Amino acid sequence: MITVQREHSDMHREREGCMERSETVCCYCGVSYLIFNEFHQLNIQLAQQEAELQELRETAQREKTQREALELGRLEWEKALQMQQICLCTVWVGHSRYAHMVSWGSACLCVVKSMVHWQSQFTPWSNVS
Repeated sequence: MITVQREHSDMHREREGCMERSETVCCYCGVSYLIFNEFHQLNIQLAQQEAELQELRETAQREKTQREALELGRLEWEKALQMQQICLCTVWVGHSRYAHMVSWGSACLCVVKSMVHWQSQFTPWSNVS
């Protein structure tokens, strides 16, 4: 804040003619110190903004990676849940030989086929009507 006020007062003094041209211009290159200082401040602000932008890009990349990991975890969880449901796909009601399907799909069909195969080898309810 002090620097801005000082720059403003320097520029104000220059406008009023209080400062000699030799006080505001470099003897070697002829560039006004006030303009040079203003460009220097703009370059500092630009560097800060670029650093902040890079930080935001890195944060966005980390969040994207985390979202992808969460999505992968969710898909694995759903697959495990589906496999658990497949294992419980058939429900035996009482001592009936008929299976009621809890969920549909080729996986359930495989379970039913394996249950039929298991039933043909071992049927504890064969005497039950």
